[in-house]
Amino acid sequence: MDLPTNSIDRIVTDYPDMALRKRHHILVLFWALLFAKCFILEYCVVAYAVPINSVTYVWSLSLFMATIASIVYVDLIRREHGEFKVYSRSGQVWMVCIAITVVTALTSFAFAWITIKHLLGIIALVLAVGYGVQYFYRREPPALCCTVGWCLCAFLLLQIEHPYSLLVFGTCLIAFAAFPSFLIYLRLRQQTV
Repeated sequence: MDLPTNSIDRIVTDYPDMALRKRHHILVLFWALLFAKCFILEYCVVAYAVPINSVTYVWSLSLFMATIASIVYVDLIRREHGEFKVYSRSGQVWMVCIAITVVTALTSFAFAWITIKHLLGIIALVLAVGYGVQYFYRREPPALCCTVGWCLCAFLLLQIEHPYSLLVFGTCLIAFAAFPSFLIYLRLRQQTV
């Protein structure tokens, strides 16, 4: 059996349910762009001393609306494909990565135990681990590129000062989460048309 030479073709053909895979990448793209927008706007608020409460107007509103939209979206997927479960090992690892990120972020804000740039560095490393595990299980070259990208992001975050760390992290979300998901989604869409 010949494997396609293009790594994105391989990702597409190795996944059993193309419709579900396509929707997964839309959800990843949506959240990556949402968080990128929030981090870049937070950078603008801090760097240019914009007199607004960014917790309310940038973060809370965005996360609330995105959570509602995601719940509705997952419910649609559940209705169409049955019970929504995470079966794959890499999917389970991503759930653990999300949990680690949320707990780390909430405790760092509640107890102020690390700076924002160090928090973002930890999150970048968690994302690197998630993509690394995804590469280990699926052998997807884009996941390996994202792993290296997030490791470089974590290193860069330790070298720069706040608020630039917000801008770098937002940009890395676009480059190492949104863009790869968008490319895979486009390929899936081309193959299902």
